[in-house]
Amino acid sequence: MLLAELACDAKADEGDGVWADPDTWVRECVLDPACGSGTLLTAFASAVRRRAAALLTDDGRLAKIGKALVEDGLAGLDINERALQIAGTQLAIGASDTGLSRMGLWSMPRKVSGAEKITAATVRLGALELLSTLRDGAIRTDDLFKGTKDANETEGIRIDIAEDAEHGGMRKHLSRTTVCISNPPYSNSAKEGENQNPAVRKAMQARKKRMRAFVARHRPELAPILNPNSVRPWFSVLMEELVDPDRGVVAKVMPTTACTAADPSERQFWSRNFDVLYIVTLHNPKTLNWSVSTGITESMMIARRRNGGDRPKTRFVSLARRPETVDDVLELRDGIRSKDLGDWGRICLWPSKRMENGDWSPAVWYHPALAEAGYLFDSLAEKDGWTRLGELGSIRTTKQIVGQEKWEWCGPDFAEVPVTKGAGSDAQTCLSGRIDDHARRAIDFRDDPNTWKRLTEKVGYFHVANTQCSVSARVNSIALEQPAVGYTWTPVQEASKEEAQALSVWLNSSLGRILMRRIWTRKLNWPMYQPDALEKLAIPDNRTKFGRDALEVLRECYRETRDIEVGPYRDGYSDVRRKWDVAVAEAVGIDVAQLREYGERLAQ
Repeated sequence: MLLAELACDAKADEGDGVWADPDTWVRECVLDPACGSGTLLTAFASAVRRRAAALLTDDGRLAKIGKALVEDGLAGLDINERALQIAGTQLAIGASDTGLSRMGLWSMPRKVSGAEKITAATVRLGALELLSTLRDGAIRTDDLFKGTKDANETEGIRIDIAEDAEHGGMRKHLSRTTVCISNPPYSNSAKEGENQNPAVRKAMQARKKRMRAFVARHRPELAPILNPNSVRPWFSVLMEELVDPDRGVVAKVMPTTACTAADPSERQFWSRNFDVLYIVTLHNPKTLNWSVSTGITESMMIARRRNGGDRPKTRFVSLARRPETVDDVLELRDGIRSKDLGDWGRICLWPSKRMENGDWSPAVWYHPALAEAGYLFDSLAEKDGWTRLGELGSIRTTKQIVGQEKWEWCGPDFAEVPVTKGAGSDAQTCLSGRIDDHARRAIDFRDDPNTWKRLTEKVGYFHVANTQCSVSARVNSIALEQPAVGYTWTPVQEASKEEAQALSVWLNSSLGRILMRRIWTRKLNWPMYQPDALEKLAIPDNRTKFGRDALEVLRECYRETRDIEVGPYRDGYSDVRRKWDVAVAEAVGIDVAQLREYGERLAQ
């Protein structure tokens, strides 16, 4: 309901006459390309009816609006026919006071009906098949796409489902799409089509590769976005392709990590083509996601096509709790529009220029001051020419190597390599990290030098957490006395012992923690840090600044605090954390009072 309400607000003001005109939904269409059981389409229909009811007293006219919506104004596509049946039922209930002659719901099959051989030409990718056609600049109900391109023409099988006679009615709906609203799938390539047999899955992967090449040939700027390992950005491209090029609105649920991923291509893609109006994120650790049975933090994005003029600032909405009732939704929506959330949470206004550059980091912060701090520190790193962690040494996760069958856990007397293994609150409790397990080659690989080489080349003195609880963990990086590999820690190879000591102070300071939070993935209350993001993490270098060597200042602090047990993050801003901030402020010449203020914010 919240997503639908905000999408309606992006389309037109609540008192606009379009909501009271049944013909609106003959001229326009609302599309969900992965509609499932129709939850979002139903919510949008309810939002329209509520607006219409506020403008009309004629029940007959209200019934006409409901009928026009379901027959002509709503379109849903999905690969699951049973889900579409439920969608049809939901939409019919909403228009139960009038007779319905049709609905805009279409099944997008996985396989071509009657095909004997399973190949890339006879399997299908659901709604993503619509990427094989290119929208003309003019929207015409009698000709959705001009100059249809057939990616499979050499095999004699059409790829363009929208042109099939079976889906002829779909063309009229799609040609009128002014709002695209969806909670598209997030699955990675390993899970796509997991209910299909191996031959079908292999053919789907081949077709997806062919589709990517086809789309990139006609729109080269989309190539970086069409990640072969995830289906989610493909739906981003599809929604942008299908929605009206002049006045379209896109409203979608997405993983919050899309706001912080190391590759900013998709974010820049949205900001080039749309004004991103709202990003709404749940920050209550018990309710971090909008979808059912989703183990990651999610956000809502509502965006509108650019139409010239000054670009609005994006409203990043950080919620302390989830709306549970209709009244909750309407109260929260009013707060988002007025920029006054009350006890619902906080709003951070983010300039469009930062959005265009791919900085959508406010989604990860509950307090706007920390979002600004992250931007400030990252800008300072660019201005002063700080180096990046990836320039110091290679960063390669070793969890998969240690955890596979070629290795086994053992005692220190029989070990070939030490391991930092634990991620719990008591695993690493101070800067001078400890070795908490050992590994050796499994018996069948004892004489295999390649197995040994593969692991020992990835040891390091400096380890950064690859996952940890944001409440109970104590440190996010450690310096070891002997090089080791990591299980829940990622070693930075080539970093010397002295560099490890300095950088453990840096990353555990308030500044370091803020910079790390900007590159997190998965869940706000249990973040993960991927190697490709860690490589871009800003760190000080050996250059002398302000009369002293920055790394030596940090090493002095390490020697003083290395063995002090650090309390969990939930225990607040402790004395040892203050000492780290003093050292970092001196090392790079920033205001220690301001840094301590950020430390208090982090604790809150």
